Amino acid sequence: MRCYPQGLMDIKFLQTRYDKGKAAVEKLMTAKHRFVSLNCLADLQADLLTFQSESNSSGALPTLLVLDLSLWPSSRPIAVDECLDAAKALCHANSSCALLVLLPNVHASADKLQVLKHKRTVEDELFGGLDVTDVSLSFCDSAHSGDKRKLVQPCILAVSSIHRNHGWAKCKSLLGLLGPVTRARVSELISDDHEKPANPPQRAAQRGVQATKQIIEMLVDGVGFAEGVPMFVVEMLHSKYMEWPKAAWELQNKQLSSAATTSWHFVSYMTDDDADSSVGHKFMASKINSEWWDKCSEAGPATRPQSGSPEKVPDLTLAVIANGKVKLPDAVIESIGSNGADLQKTIQEFNESALISFLAPE
Repeated sequence: MRCYPQGLMDIKFLQTRYDKGKAAVEKLMTAKHRFVSLNCLADLQADLLTFQSESNSSGALPTLLVLDLSLWPSSRPIAVDECLDAAKALCHANSSCALLVLLPNVHASADKLQVLKHKRTVEDELFGGLDVTDVSLSFCDSAHSGDKRKLVQPCILAVSSIHRNHGWAKCKSLLGLLGPVTRARVSELISDDHEKPANPPQRAAQRGVQATKQIIEMLVDGVGFAEGVPMFVVEMLHSKYMEWPKAAWELQNKQLSSAATTSWHFVSYMTDDDADSSVGHKFMASKINSEWWDKCSEAGPATRPQSGSPEKVPDLTLAVIANGKVKLPDAVIESIGSNGADLQKTIQEFNESALISFLAPE
């Protein structure tokens, strides 16, 4: 295979652009969008404080801790206890830290008594030292007759009780209502079996990226954090459906491409037994590359700028041989129309020359 200099230069340009983009995305994710795997979620507090210290900001940094228990993690109940303990410690240490717990959803295959038991377990754990508010997360009606999901999900919004003036005092959701948010349709939800729609537990665990994004926006709306101060969103227990990372990235992308004042930072935690942090990291790196870097002014043009006159590319036209003569198919003649007069003349001259004998069948 022969490679021309222009082609080699194009390949080198694309490779350089890709390497530059990969480095830029890695730098962005290291600073603002992390996936962290821990031996034990009890270490979450120390890691988060280290992450926040790297933002070069001082004081009580606005932090939203999210513990999404929409589908109870029955295989790892200890992880829930570790997250709640870490959340209490973080809220007590930071007057601008709040905890949002999305409690288990009732669905077709759920044991209602178990759902109530799990809800009580979380409440009992939090009432010990946090100021707890029961919040109803409401969803817009999908107006689809086959959608039997509940229009309300119970949640808890908690802040530390030891801070007289905490940063979330103006949060409207402390009045007990969050939403309504626009939930994804059932057909849009991710199923573990690609050949079948999402089953009831999978539906309960998801609400869609847009709904998740709206939850974050509604919680911080009107709270009044100082402009330019980093806002941290922390997914305390990683979900394989990646709704919180995607929602956080949409907020970050908006901030990067506009004059938005809020600097969003996101981190998702998981244990070594739950998932490989590199999977989520690689998925979001690819997403950020295509949605931000490819359109970023720093990336430059998508193709190598051509200098001088471009190489002449041969004009290839399909021809056939019939009865010892070269002719153009009818479809080609119709497509080129009157522009093919010179080509037809060339073909006629070829058919009248001695060269046509080399194409004639023996």
